[in-house]
Amino acid sequence: MYPKTREHLLRHLLTLSGPRGNLKVPYTLGMFRETENHILMMEGSRYLKDRWLSIHRRKEGRSDLERQGSWLSDFLREKARKGLEEFNSQPYIGFTLTILLALSAFGGREVSRKARGLLDVLNRTYALSSISFRRYPPFNRRRDHAGKGWVDKDPHTSMMKVWALRAGLDPGCLPYRGGFKHALMAYVLPYDLPEDVKGLLTGDAGRHLVFMGHGRSRSPEICSRGPGYLITAGGARCRRITDEVVRPITVMFDDGARHLDGIVHLGMRDRFPVRPNNTGVFHRFAVSKGPVHVPKGFKEIDRNGPWALYKHSRMDVCVHSTEELGIVALLGHDSPAIDLEDITRRNNDPKELSERFIFPDGTVVRYEPKARPGTYVIKDNDLWPGGRYTDKWPPLTIVQVPDGR
Repeated sequence: MYPKTREHLLRHLLTLSGPRGNLKVPYTLGMFRETENHILMMEGSRYLKDRWLSIHRRKEGRSDLERQGSWLSDFLREKARKGLEEFNSQPYIGFTLTILLALSAFGGREVSRKARGLLDVLNRTYALSSISFRRYPPFNRRRDHAGKGWVDKDPHTSMMKVWALRAGLDPGCLPYRGGFKHALMAYVLPYDLPEDVKGLLTGDAGRHLVFMGHGRSRSPEICSRGPGYLITAGGARCRRITDEVVRPITVMFDDGARHLDGIVHLGMRDRFPVRPNNTGVFHRFAVSKGPVHVPKGFKEIDRNGPWALYKHSRMDVCVHSTEELGIVALLGHDSPAIDLEDITRRNNDPKELSERFIFPDGTVVRYEPKARPGTYVIKDNDLWPGGRYTDKWPPLTIVQVPDGR
């Protein structure tokens, strides 16, 4: 690098160095802690600059570099254990992933290992909750992004497509134009996806339910994933004043749909001060208050009042839709011929249907569509013994669905 350029970077652009700074937001009298991505970017930049100085200019190297590295390593380990506060945040997740890449590439041994470990955790949760590089989970921060219906236009997806290409996978299409800056960082900084994440991205991991807790009074994430489909919960607003954004429940297929208008979805949209609870997701099943949106192009096989049966992506999709109750049940292509009359006969009592649904094979799913936020809508869940109170859920639990379910 040209010497004057390097000096300008060190003296005027990379301004943070020395002891760790105040982690409180300026001009708030110390009442508010800095945001998570700000802390990572500021303290990561400080650490990397001081590390460079200690290597290349020992006289200017900082004596507290070891202390900085220890603090940063502990911070990264805690995030890997508990998950990010700004989960799925738009656009901040891209900045968080970028500083983690830089720390992984240029940090000391321990910091580099912890940064790479956190990258693996974040990418694993992405792979678990996506299909064909598309996802629509709840997120924390920037409520002005709440109404956007694209399912593949977020920084994490842009970066995952680059890492997938590096691993020899086919991401389908290039990152969208607004994601090029994040994709560039994924391209120039070294990182390879773990083998299990590659398997999840290709859909070779079988059928599973995924439960993600984000702590007290925070929205959880839930998804049901199997060959050719993904059902994602929109989360819940557990506090009246929050930056968390609740979205509709989505039922995606391997059909390439990239916008919410072309995807089956149900549940209340995020509107203040309504406190929706869109956590009604179970294996091959979704339930919520409100009607179901079925996009044009789905082939309707049969209809009986609020009930309809569709054939899409080699799957039978059973839908019940009224202003008070929406239900979607996936009846896979390997099941016997589905008879809508049989389904409606099993679920013909409106009062009982508001509390439970019976699959053609006799499997019963019980639920409470009007459950208060912080409570899992699904009841009596034998596949998930973690309880209904989402505050107590661990950061990540993966439940493999046994054959025959």
